[in-house]
Order: sequence, then structure tokens, then C-alpha cells
Amino acid sequence: MESQNEAGTVAMNNDLSMPIMLGCGARLDISIPFMMLNEEWANRNHGQTLKQLAGRGGLSPCEAIAVMDKRKWMPMPDKAALDILVRRLDDSK
Repeated sequence: MESQNEAGTVAMNNDLSMPIMLGCGARLDISIPFMMLNEEWANRNHGQTLKQLAGRGGLSPCEAIAVMDKRKWMPMPDKAALDILVRRLDDSK
């Protein structure tokens, strides 16, 4: 669910998360809370909102890292990207 904050921008509720999938479309048992992702960079890299991307199946591990880091997407091996995502999720707890 979205709500408007004092600045008039849309804020995401903390319960929304981005599914993570591999290139073959297989979903992993990992999702990233929207609050760890950057809406602007999701739009820059994919031309879609976080909600739209989640509705279409999610992001690959390296796509998610690019959106988290506010940078252009670059290919990265799935294992390396997954290791980074798991570490960041653990650090956020």
C-alpha cells in the first residue's frame, strides 16, 4: 500500500517486497523490502515502478543490487549477487 508523506511524495509501506528471480524466471525464496530499494533507479534501469516490477515477477539478483546502489545495471554472476543480497538482508535486521 502507498501513502503520501508530508513532502507530498509517495512512500511505500514497509510490508511490500521485491521478489528475486533467476534469469530462467525461477523465483527464489528471497525478497527485498521496498524500503531497501530506490524507486528512481528502478525507473531509470527498467522504466517501471517497484510495484510494477514486483507484479511482473521481480528482479534478478544483480538488477536488485543496481537499484539498491542507485546505479546503472551491470551483469554479475547470480551467485556473487545472491551473496551480496543475503549479506545486506542480514545486515538490515
